[in-house]
Amino acid sequence: MSCYFLIPFCFILYGGINISIAVWNKLIRDNRIRSGNPKQIEHPLWALGYALIIAPMWFAFHSVCFLFSLVLLHLSVFPVAYNLLTGVPAFHLSTTSKALTDRLMVKAGLKNTAIVNVGAFILSVGFLIIQYLI
Repeated sequence: MSCYFLIPFCFILYGGINISIAVWNKLIRDNRIRSGNPKQIEHPLWALGYALIIAPMWFAFHSVCFLFSLVLLHLSVFPVAYNLLTGVPAFHLSTTSKALTDRLMVKAGLKNTAIVNVGAFILSVGFLIIQYLI
C-alpha cells in the first residue's frame, strides 16, 4: 500500500501546527507586554524550529516539493492566524515588524499581505499536487 494517502493528512496536520505556533507566539508576546519586556519574537529561532519540525517530512517522503509546500503553507497560514489572534485584520501588514517577510513586503510597497498569503497557499497546494505527479 502506498504512503501517498499520508501526504494530505500531513498537509492538514502542518496547517494545525502553524496555527498552534501562532497561538504560542501570541502568548509569548502577551506575556512580554504584560511584564513590560519590549522584546518581541525571536524570528530566526522560530524559523529554525519550524525547519526542525518539517525535517521529518524529508525523511518520510524524500520530496523537495513537499518541503516547499510546507514552507509555503507556513507563509500562508501562520501570519493570518497570528493576525486574527491578535485582533487585527487577517491580512494586516505591520510596518514595525522585525520579521524578514514583513520587512520585504513593506519595502516592496505592499499595503497588506493578502497577495502574499493567498499566493503562498496556492503555490503550496500546487507543490502538493506536483508531489503526486512525480
